[in-house]
Amino acid sequence: MSELLLPPNPISAVLASEYGVINKVNLSTLRTTDAPLVLRIGWEGMRRADRDTHAHIYDRRPDSIRVVRANWESSAEIESWLEECAWALGAGYLMRWIHAPSNKVTMGIRRSFGDEIYTINGESLSAGDSPRDEMFGVAARDGFIEWEFNSAYLRHESTFPAQLEAWRRHDATLLPSGNRDTIFPGWRDGKWTRIAKDFDTPTDTNTAKEVGYDFTKLRVKGVWDVEVMGS
Repeated sequence: MSELLLPPNPISAVLASEYGVINKVNLSTLRTTDAPLVLRIGWEGMRRADRDTHAHIYDRRPDSIRVVRANWESSAEIESWLEECAWALGAGYLMRWIHAPSNKVTMGIRRSFGDEIYTINGESLSAGDSPRDEMFGVAARDGFIEWEFNSAYLRHESTFPAQLEAWRRHDATLLPSGNRDTIFPGWRDGKWTRIAKDFDTPTDTNTAKEVGYDFTKLRVKGVWDVEVMGS
């Protein structure tokens, strides 16, 4: 199995300290320079052998909430860290949502900044660092930025091991272990590239600017204004 080579940046330092099969990673932060970065690491179920029956059992642990304090000057800098990590972890996509001010603290804001609002059988769906309560009001007032990418690394050890082989048939850069062992080469030039790197906040409080990147083709999939669902 190829060794996972994560690039040196504040986000990779946190991801490298975790162990498991990552499903996806979300990061939310305010529009204020040097604001904390709130990471939500979603885990895949992992196979293990039952001690008595030796049958395969699949366990999935709660999402991990990690608050990263790092010096950053622009949203583009954070996105470059995420691009590097996502590429190394075998991501197929990277999404970014720039949320407009909502004038109220919504459930989406609370969950984005570490306050778990969902439970199953009384068990929280996440665990880790405490919610960043002081960020809720600022996110509602000024808007906030959220990113998400998935991960192919170690998917063959997850609940759906065949998924990795299906992905590899469409992406020659993925190694048998699901990661990539090259430096992120950057996005291809195209009509969407310049527009995609515009981090301006939408003025309509009911919309978010959504940007999608495709790692399998190294291109920007598109830039959209999307209606915000829920409250």
